[in-house]
Amino acid sequence: MVKPAKGTTTLAFIFKESVMVAADSRASMGGYICSIGKEAFVLLLLMFLIEWLEELQNMLANMLYSYRRMGLSVSTMIAGWDETGPGLYYVDNEGRRLKGDRFSVGSGSPYAYGVLDSGYKFDMSVEEASELARRSIYHATFRDGASGGVASG
Repeated sequence: MVKPAKGTTTLAFIFKESVMVAADSRASMGGYICSIGKEAFVLLLLMFLIEWLEELQNMLANMLYSYRRMGLSVSTMIAGWDETGPGLYYVDNEGRRLKGDRFSVGSGSPYAYGVLDSGYKFDMSVEEASELARRSIYHATFRDGASGGVASG
């Protein structure tokens, strides 16, 4: 049985000004393609930009851990700002949680990481960070057949 190709690309990184989050505008699974409008993407981001980042990633990790080995496939980034400054966490379907300065998830993430890792500097301006995020997503959508559309971020 042939498994349908599925994917999208999302990335986030911390820099001196804030946290940059970007994604392509298409999520796909086989012949089904969902186009994500900019308004929906902004609403999604606002849900994650809250003050209790560490508590949120712990709650999500505990919830996912209780469903481990049940066929879920989840790679989540929680990004935002709290009293300690910018924060970025990765939580997956096994309940693993990592704190870091840059992450990419989805089928296009290996391609996005190539550009992101080569261009990342903590002391970037907002314009430089935006350009790096767009360039990383663009390369992922160019190389990954399951990612596509435009870069939102």
